[in-house]
Amino acid sequence: MNDLKALEDAFAELERRADNAPLRAEAGKSRRPRLVPVAAAVLVAGGLVTGVALLAGGSGDGPSSSVRVGSSAGTPTKKLPVAHSVVPTSAKQLEERFRTVLGNTGTFTVTDTGGPVETDGNGNAKPGTGAAIVGVLTANGSSGGYDLQIIKSGGVPGAHCEDLDRADCKIHTVADGASLAVSTEPLEGGGSTQMVDLVRKDGVEFLMHVSNQRDPKGQSTILSPRPPLTTDQMVKIVTSEQW
Repeated sequence: MNDLKALEDAFAELERRADNAPLRAEAGKSRRPRLVPVAAAVLVAGGLVTGVALLAGGSGDGPSSSVRVGSSAGTPTKKLPVAHSVVPTSAKQLEERFRTVLGNTGTFTVTDTGGPVETDGNGNAKPGTGAAIVGVLTANGSSGGYDLQIIKSGGVPGAHCEDLDRADCKIHTVADGASLAVSTEPLEGGGSTQMVDLVRKDGVEFLMHVSNQRDPKGQSTILSPRPPLTTDQMVKIVTSEQW
């Protein structure tokens, strides 16, 4: 049983070092838990197999929002963002992500949302479903209605143009192979609506309308002389890596 005795001695040394190491406490917070050693010793025919795992003490508040990348002693540990499904599984999640992507460019309200998002057993949106929000956006000294949808494309071949008789629309392929449609359409009463439709190679579609009228589909009050975002700004939003 020499191996088991050596293992116990190693645990005792780890605890002694942890007890002697100074722990910094933030004001009003409890001290950070030290590393807790966990060992499993299993007897099998013909020998002794021992497994040891060191589990870092946590706060008990649930999974972390980042993952740690291991490094050698003395090198700071990096943090990488946890990967998440690009297609939001709720309108609230879409609103939060849009606020992050929009940043200092402008502000917006949400006055309406799409229906519940259908998900599969892994919590991902099913093909043909996604999240949508509608409201008023203010930027560049102007306000106007907008709508934004992120959809798990259900076999759509590429970006599309709306109302070809009225809209000035162009479709092209961007550097990463995605299909992008950009259009401007005049509305009755002196308004206009701008649209961007991006269909990525992974089948995720971003569809956004921005108008100088309260409703981006028209037949509503004009809020500003022009839409609050340019088409170039809209393209930067839908192609952002922050989604």
